[in-house]
Amino acid sequence: ENNRYDFIPRALNEVYDEIEAYEPIDDGLVVLPDIVLYIPSMSYMFVSREKPRLYERLNTGLHALQVNGELAKLSDKYFKGFINKAKIQNRRIITISRSGIPYKVN
Repeated sequence: ENNRYDFIPRALNEVYDEIEAYEPIDDGLVVLPDIVLYIPSMSYMFVSREKPRLYERLNTGLHALQVNGELAKLSDKYFKGFINKAKIQNRRIITISRSGIPYKVN
């Protein structure tokens, strides 16, 4: 709107709602039809150091969900629609390095 940006990367679960919200603005936001950026990122849960049992239970449970495939099923349940809407399979995927993103924060 203020000609400050040429490009704003957005997550698939955000982009279409934002496009709809800004649609009336001339020369506003558009989703590029032929490329997609893959930018690995982390999700964090913060647990008090005073609750080590909670940390262990969360860590054990999430690991179990990953190992038995349930985490992938949950991901599909909540994000597959966005992936299909974006037609990822028809786009060139540009991967942005994840260097500098820690696997574990103490």
